Amino acid sequence: MRRTTIGWAGEYQIRRTSERRSLGRTVQLFVFVSLLHLSTVAFGQKNDSLFVFVGEKISVDTFSSGIPLLADMTFKAKYKVIETVSGDYNQDTIEFEVWDHYGWPAFSEFDFALLYVVQIKTGELFHVKYLYSRVYPTQNGKWAEPYWPTYTYKRNWYDKYSGKMKVNKNMRLDEMVFADSVWFPIGTISKFGAKSKYPRKYYTIVGDRAYPKKGRYVDEIFQQASEGILKERGYFNETLPRLR
Repeated sequence: MRRTTIGWAGEYQIRRTSERRSLGRTVQLFVFVSLLHLSTVAFGQKNDSLFVFVGEKISVDTFSSGIPLLADMTFKAKYKVIETVSGDYNQDTIEFEVWDHYGWPAFSEFDFALLYVVQIKTGELFHVKYLYSRVYPTQNGKWAEPYWPTYTYKRNWYDKYSGKMKVNKNMRLDEMVFADSVWFPIGTISKFGAKSKYPRKYYTIVGDRAYPKKGRYVDEIFQQASEGILKERGYFNETLPRLR
């Protein structure tokens, strides 16, 4: 058989092609494994696997998911269960994973939050991505979210999960009296910033403090979510796959 001499240029090209094919197979394998993992996490849930609760933060820490090239940061969160809004969970504390494409989960900034956690078929618990409300105690013993200039109260808002604009319907805030300890400092921000962040329609301004006077109770927040964003992700809607 005649041997063909390819020279250094040809050898280089063959080596590069081989490396690309090897990389391609690695990427394909990674995509397959990742999709398999995500499909296990995301699909096939039951409505009763969703647990909605008011929690007090114990810890939120990063950890390695073991999945290479994962675009999301991953966290382990531990919370004390203060009040159950929906679902069943018979322990005082709960630990769950959080995946966030934008960095540290926003709810980790607050001591208390209304959180949504789903249990997958393997028994693992995951935070329902990007869904939370910052909540505070009221004088009648309930938990509520005061007005806050975020997507929660905007008529039109951008949903990070779907990448689409959404419309809030039937938005209503009620008069309520929060606990005396619930106030926000405004002394370090400009008058324009204070007016934008804490409008007098929803806050009483006393000195350098803004006291909330309107908000939504946690059961109302959950009701809106179950009819809106949760339904769009497949919860409470049998025609769609359920996405965390």
